[in-house]
Amino acid sequence: MIKLTKILVKELSNLFVLFLAIGIVACKDAQNQEFNQKQRVSKSILKEYEIKYIEESNGISVYFDSSNTSKRYKLTLNSFNDSTENEKINNTVLQFYIMTDRNDVCVNEDSVYVFRNMVKFEDYNNDKIKDVLVHNYSDARSNRTYYLFLLDTVNDKFIKVKGFEDIKNPTYNEDFMIITSDVISGIPWVGFYVILADTIYNPQIYFYDKTNMESSFNYALEFNRAINELTKRKLIGL
Repeated sequence: MIKLTKILVKELSNLFVLFLAIGIVACKDAQNQEFNQKQRVSKSILKEYEIKYIEESNGISVYFDSSNTSKRYKLTLNSFNDSTENEKINNTVLQFYIMTDRNDVCVNEDSVYVFRNMVKFEDYNNDKIKDVLVHNYSDARSNRTYYLFLLDTVNDKFIKVKGFEDIKNPTYNEDFMIITSDVISGIPWVGFYVILADTIYNPQIYFYDKTNMESSFNYALEFNRAINELTKRKLIGL
């Protein structure tokens, strides 16, 4: 009887070890699948728009590819006046280059005020090509403004949109092809803008966002009212 008990205990121990090993293998397989999935996602993003940032002694260089062509570009931000905190006084030379096998050709140069060397890539004219936003300023309430350069891959141009730097916390709404601005203030408000050629047009349409102030406030209703007004003025889908 004692001998039989020992055999049973031994067999149960072996089964426990076997199940434990199977569990570890299954867990590792799941982790590997998750890791491989993340790798695939990361690679697909890089393939769509590959970006490389390099810190320079007096600024940064940003290397990037067009999202729909094989063309390569470079943006440099070179600071020449670090002491100024007045956003009305330029402190940085901004240059765009198209990169070739032989050399880099400067296609656009501008003098701007840059609060922080921060660059974003987002499509702002619904042509499925990511445009370039360069950080302009952040105010006391952390409302951010940017310069917008529309990338024209056919003519290798970066078109600066006049007045875009006056829009706080801009977001492009591709459904209506408009720009919204969610401004942080005593009473937050939402503004609406459109791009006409290379200039921002402000139709003076906005509403106060009282979501955190009034339980009866309906954000979607106010947003739709603004969209209806833009539609009446034929400012949707330009």
